[in-house]
Amino acid sequence: MHSALPQYLLNAITRLLCPLWLLWGMQAIAAPLPSAFNAHFELYSGDLRVGETTWTLEALGDDRHVYRSLSNATGLVSLFSPRKVLEQSEWREKDGVLLPLAYSYKRSGGSRKRHMEIAFDWKEGVASHTFRADTWHMPVQKGTVDKLSYLLLMMRDLADGKREMHYPIADGGRLKRYHLKVIGEELLETALGPLQTLKVQRLRESDKRNTVVWCAIHYGYFPVQIGHREKDGTDVVLRIKSLEGLP
Repeated sequence: MHSALPQYLLNAITRLLCPLWLLWGMQAIAAPLPSAFNAHFELYSGDLRVGETTWTLEALGDDRHVYRSLSNATGLVSLFSPRKVLEQSEWREKDGVLLPLAYSYKRSGGSRKRHMEIAFDWKEGVASHTFRADTWHMPVQKGTVDKLSYLLLMMRDLADGKREMHYPIADGGRLKRYHLKVIGEELLETALGPLQTLKVQRLRESDKRNTVVWCAIHYGYFPVQIGHREKDGTDVVLRIKSLEGLP
């Protein structure tokens, strides 16, 4: 029968293991979701400023928040396409999980108007989509989010050290899966000054469309620039102009 380990050896093992247990405990606690901010962006196509976007996040109480994105065409583009797009996500946080309550998309101005809503019933595990006069339902599980609120989860996951992320998105009556991956770091010149960022790419089965998000480390991985390439090769870039509410 083997003899017990000497006490000095047990003490040494304990000292070695303690930092690992502390590190595990730190990783088990998710970073907090942002609670409020107000950000203004400018949209460019090449060197031409074609639009502006405002993101606002505000607390409503009872762990409920509303996140809005309002976009408008500007300059000469607005003469030919006077569009306004309002997206809104109302959500609450429960046990560290973001639960969307309602999502809406409304495009007004011009000839291509569109209005769509999603209502989430977490007791029944159902998301109800309404477009025009039609409503249809789809089952959802906790962890499913909408097309707007997943950006908040991305910020938290990056702060937690994740470098590859998958999000189930309720969109258009079906479940889509967004696959995001950090592809590098970049010191980005912005209206807020030079910012060290992580570059996050949305991975798609087809490479005809491409989206890259630059997330500022100093501002809790807030997206300060988004670049997108359409199927026809058109490139647009959303660049931060001002940001309030984040440290």
